[in-house]
Amino acid sequence: ASDKTAGPYLIAVDKARLTQADIIQGIVDQISNKNKVPVLSAEEVDYGFKDVLMLDLIMQPSAPMQDESFQWWCKQGLLKNLDRVAEEFCRCRNLRPIKLVVTGPPGSGAE
Repeated sequence: ASDKTAGPYLIAVDKARLTQADIIQGIVDQISNKNKVPVLSAEEVDYGFKDVLMLDLIMQPSAPMQDESFQWWCKQGLLKNLDRVAEEFCRCRNLRPIKLVVTGPPGSGAE
């Protein structure tokens, strides 16, 4: 990634063709008790940026990403490597699981 013509951003493109719903559900499954995330149709959504969320962009990778020497372990897509991505995310941010006990007398809201 030392290519001076690459600009300030590098784009890496994986081979997975996932929807936003696939990605969100995969992340939720990784970090929670696999709750089903509701999917809304475009007609049900009333946001000013709805058209942006409906874009289907097919990107081309930056030149440094196409180099054979570039070692990228996520070529098959985010969801196939979500365990590793989550581990790296937590490690880089020094996130660790905690145990928490909340106690109190009956009626205090701790039950």
